[in-house]
Amino acid sequence: EWHSNASHHRYIGTVVSLFGVPLGEGKLPRVGTVAISANWIHREESNAWPYLVSAIESVATQDYSPALVYAQSAVEISLMPLIAKRFERYASRQRVIDLMSGDLTYGHALNVVLPFMCGELGIRLLPNEIRGSLNKLRKRRNEILHQGVKSQEIAEKEAMEGMTAAAFGFEYARYITPRFESA
Repeated sequence: EWHSNASHHRYIGTVVSLFGVPLGEGKLPRVGTVAISANWIHREESNAWPYLVSAIESVATQDYSPALVYAQSAVEISLMPLIAKRFERYASRQRVIDLMSGDLTYGHALNVVLPFMCGELGIRLLPNEIRGSLNKLRKRRNEILHQGVKSQEIAEKEAMEGMTAAAFGFEYARYITPRFESA
């Protein structure tokens, strides 16, 4: 199969090819240090993972509107069930379902409920800078969906900040999950 470097295909399989580009400035090709970071997450490990993958794929094609919607969704899908399970320890399942599907918004969960629960459990809080970026991502996601903001209206820097916040939010949910489930 022949394609450019910006392939729009989703490859499903077990082989990944990596092509390193040395860090820093200068004309390519060049010799230098290459940094590679990889996360391996089994599909069944996280309901949110496919959303984060879709966000990354959208960024790769510079389609920033869906990227930010998928990215924010990945974080929300990661955090909201954890919060619901904690509530279900003290309230009926139906009451929790009613709360989670009605009055408790993701914004309230991120900014009030999550810090409270983490504080009560003695878990290190999500840093304010990341929570602030997640809030910006949430607001931009709402503008995209409610006002039709197009990808061309979103700066690459803004998209990258949103994606980075989502990656940290996703990993933070993975970090707190064992304590939320065992305490």
